Amino acid sequence: MLLSIFTSSSFLQRVLVVVALCVALLPMTALAEEEERWYNKSEWTFSWGERALASAVAVDIVTESGEEPFTVFNPPVESVTFGNGELQEGLQYFILQFKENDEWGEIFEQELRIDVTPPEMTMYIEYVEDGYPHLFVEAEDGLSGVEKYTILIDGDTDQQTLSPETVVAGYKLSMLSPGEHTVVVTAYDQAGNATALREHVTVRGSVTVGTFLNNVREHIARPAEVNVVAVAFLSLMAVFGICFGLVEHHAHKRARAEARREVLAMQNKISKVFSTLRRDVLMLTTMTSKKSRVTKKEKEAVEKVTKALSASEAVIEKK
Repeated sequence: MLLSIFTSSSFLQRVLVVVALCVALLPMTALAEEEERWYNKSEWTFSWGERALASAVAVDIVTESGEEPFTVFNPPVESVTFGNGELQEGLQYFILQFKENDEWGEIFEQELRIDVTPPEMTMYIEYVEDGYPHLFVEAEDGLSGVEKYTILIDGDTDQQTLSPETVVAGYKLSMLSPGEHTVVVTAYDQAGNATALREHVTVRGSVTVGTFLNNVREHIARPAEVNVVAVAFLSLMAVFGICFGLVEHHAHKRARAEARREVLAMQNKISKVFSTLRRDVLMLTTMTSKKSRVTKKEKEAVEKVTKALSASEAVIEKK
């Protein structure tokens, strides 16, 4: 079709055909570079410029690739706006088709990814032995996905940006000074939607080994105020403090591990004892039931023992 137009038309008409084709494809080319990008806009305007040979144009927003547009404009328009419920969240496609010489031509298709819903987020603080709060954050976004987190301390304008992996594993707020602080964490998805949570934390004011070493450095930086013996004594105390802290830490870990092993061993022993007791009770019950005559007291005794054993086993299972 295009070849017959080129051979039977004047030079000016041929130039107009080429220009019209380029203008029509320009918006598609520009949008194709950002196909994987997510947007948080619910209203969109698409424009493609004038097409000289077009007698009509058809456009639509569809949810599956490869469909045909059914909204026809005759005479053709150069732009169209979708909104007010015509667009939905998720992946969809804008399709465009021109009618030239009484025939519908190629269908142009462009992906459109929309996410206007902010992430759902939970946040909690844990305090560990070093006295600093550890921040744990989990966020979910069913469309574009969580991209990043920002942390704002006490309303400071200098915020920190963290990856999702960092805050899920736990982030130590070591930049905080002793006292009360307000922490604001904001989760952003890939479309730019955001959810913020606020938490009040307290940093204990105990002097750590790091603080002690900083004091030592301050004294060493002023040799006129301290002698060599004092410097040596302070350095020795700092080393002792580090060694003592490491020993206590490892001893505490070993003690916890040993206690855990003892508890598990005790649970296994108790379970074995109750298994044996259960077997004996069942044997006693069977033997009693086989007797030709069973007294009322014998029946009551067997029922009481069985109920007591079941209750004890239920308690052990809960533990």
